[in-house]
Amino acid sequence: MQFSIIRSEAVRLLESLSATQSPGDTVGGQLLLNAGIAGLVPWGWKGTSRKIVAGVQRSAKVAAREQASRRVDSLVSQARGMAASYSVRDQSLRSGANSQKLTRRFGTSLDHGSPVSRLRLLIGALDSVSTLDLVPNQEVPRILEARKFERVKSQATRLAPELHDLVSSAQNPQDPAYYQGRVSPFGVTPQIAEALAGALARLQEGGPDAFRQGAGSLRVALEGLLVELSGTPDWHVALNNLVTSDEERGIMVRFHRLLSRSAHAGHVTSKEELQLFLDLHGTIGGRLVQLRGTTQKSGS
Repeated sequence: MQFSIIRSEAVRLLESLSATQSPGDTVGGQLLLNAGIAGLVPWGWKGTSRKIVAGVQRSAKVAAREQASRRVDSLVSQARGMAASYSVRDQSLRSGANSQKLTRRFGTSLDHGSPVSRLRLLIGALDSVSTLDLVPNQEVPRILEARKFERVKSQATRLAPELHDLVSSAQNPQDPAYYQGRVSPFGVTPQIAEALAGALARLQEGGPDAFRQGAGSLRVALEGLLVELSGTPDWHVALNNLVTSDEERGIMVRFHRLLSRSAHAGHVTSKEELQLFLDLHGTIGGRLVQLRGTTQKSGS
């Protein structure tokens, strides 16, 4: 049930209660008096009849109030349950979800007072919630991951301005199958394929040590790809042979340095870093293969 549905029910109930002046007005005892039937009661019994009618009226009022209170209780409970399943999308968002910020709007003030006053407070709280940007709690981890990924991209760009365009075009965090598809075409030898498989396995394994090892595996795979494509045992020489553009060579050198930095034992490597590196490896590997094809054509 959405907040808007709860609000509609609360408004209908409020209108219904406001339209009823007094629950006792509709009970049989009051009708007896209004119809003059009480006049048929013997004179000596009229005091007793009035007491009976008054008692019936009080009982009806109490019953109507209790019924209305139960209906309000149900709406308040539904609103609190809904609030507990949502978070406010702002900078306070955390992996544990900031639902408490939302549930405070449905505080204990809704538990006291007449049904009419409680309904008015509930409608006011629901109206205030309708202006907020809410997200289901199950989506919070994905949002936080995307935020962290943006920070990692910004850091990578600061460390390696040459990679700005590549980093900007990198996809937000994806499932492991996406990264496997990005790098698997470059497993051109068993050694390179093993290094790439190791990086993918470390991604799924999780933890700073695994992510650091994954970055190291990607560095090995990049060096191996350069050597394989150029036929030169030294990857530095291979890079100079394959990449004639100073700009592109600078990009690949910077990427190698980023991998080395993240593979260093003193660096706390994040999942988002490894995801970014896998994506970049797919782009850079594809460019190296393309350059190798260009070199072959020019030499033939």
